[in-house]
Amino acid sequence: MAAPLRILITDPDQAVRQLITRSVQSWRAADFTFAATAAEAKTALSADGQAFDLMFVDAQLPDDSGVRLTRWVRADDASSRPNLPVVLMSSAFPQDAMKAARHAGAHLVMQKPFNGSRVTELVDEAASAYPNFIVSPSYVGPDRRAGRQPIQIGRAHV
Repeated sequence: MAAPLRILITDPDQAVRQLITRSVQSWRAADFTFAATAAEAKTALSADGQAFDLMFVDAQLPDDSGVRLTRWVRADDASSRPNLPVVLMSSAFPQDAMKAARHAGAHLVMQKPFNGSRVTELVDEAASAYPNFIVSPSYVGPDRRAGRQPIQIGRAHV
């Protein structure tokens, strides 16, 4: 039996956190940590950074943006897991916001509202997408070039 996924959900809306939790738990063992703000997420990531296998983050947090939090995960020394798969969520993703999310290093983008099956699809997709990371002066994030082999999310495989 595979070890449970450790998932950090950063969203101020409790209903969103519950939907993601129920959706993942319906088909996979997982442990969850919740944050309503970027500051809470940074605290969790600084304390348990290596332990998380996946992070969901809302694009609009009360104290910061999900894009800036993703950049922090990728580049800040306090974040001990710069290659953590990040799923950025928003109710609206115009083209420029999508570009900013990808440039910040988000693995995937999830449009709200969403249902439980979409959550499980994205967890599966994040688990097999972008195993390699690029670190350069202008970009830190998943390697989106074609032809890369998938990886599994989990402490034993990342």
